[in-house]
Amino acid sequence: MKRYLPHSIGLAVMFATLAYGLTQRFWFNWVFWTMFVVSLGLGSLFIVAIGHLLGARWTIPMRRVPERTASLVLLAAALLIFGLFGLTSIYPWTQPAQDLSHIVADKTPWLNVPFFAIRTLLCIAAWVASYKMFTGLSLQQDASADPRLTLRMRRYAPAFLALFAVTLTVIAFDWISSLEPEWYSDIFGVYFFAGLFLAALAFTTLGVLRLKDQGRLPGVTGDHLHNLGVLMFAFTVFWSYIAFAQYMLIWYGNLPEEIVWYQQRIGGPWNAVVAIL
Repeated sequence: MKRYLPHSIGLAVMFATLAYGLTQRFWFNWVFWTMFVVSLGLGSLFIVAIGHLLGARWTIPMRRVPERTASLVLLAAALLIFGLFGLTSIYPWTQPAQDLSHIVADKTPWLNVPFFAIRTLLCIAAWVASYKMFTGLSLQQDASADPRLTLRMRRYAPAFLALFAVTLTVIAFDWISSLEPEWYSDIFGVYFFAGLFLAALAFTTLGVLRLKDQGRLPGVTGDHLHNLGVLMFAFTVFWSYIAFAQYMLIWYGNLPEEIVWYQQRIGGPWNAVVAIL
């Protein structure tokens, strides 16, 4: 028994270390994929709302695609709630106050677990309610053909866009930016929106092309695909512009609390990635 004890202890330490490493990696991967789901679901809901707000009739034959994709906000809600149980494994600002830098300590009125959880739950409630509003009324209209339902969705669209702007910014700063709480960027919410909307446009375009190939969207013509292509091009440029604008302003300001984020991302092999992007 004594002969195998050192080996048993060694194996136990090895597995404990491996489990700890997998746990840490799991949560960071979880943040990445959760934000991807949020982007597709919330971005698709934004596409639906914009169509109603502008009265864009060209979106009607393919509206079901972003409406169905918007159901990902329900999955995103579940993922975010689950993530609340792993905050201490993800975010450095959850550590005891004496272990934090003075920059992070000054942000504790905002970056604390109870307030963080409340903000997240309010964002989730706004998204789920908006999803139920748009998709629920749309399905009712299929059955009743009541034009008043279109008017209700058009009236709600401006309110949703206000909620969208606020909740999107909160999620961007809370769940992504606060991974490095010493750093901040005033434009980060816009940066996240650019990627979110571009991802939703790309997913909608792929869905429309797939269904059209199956003959399930007879109302979609070449003009619809052209419009989607123009939007894809425009928001690819917009995303690139926001990314470069943030970099240029931080480079020009050359403030220590801002440049540290880029110093970690333009060194070593990342140089080639930055140049290609």
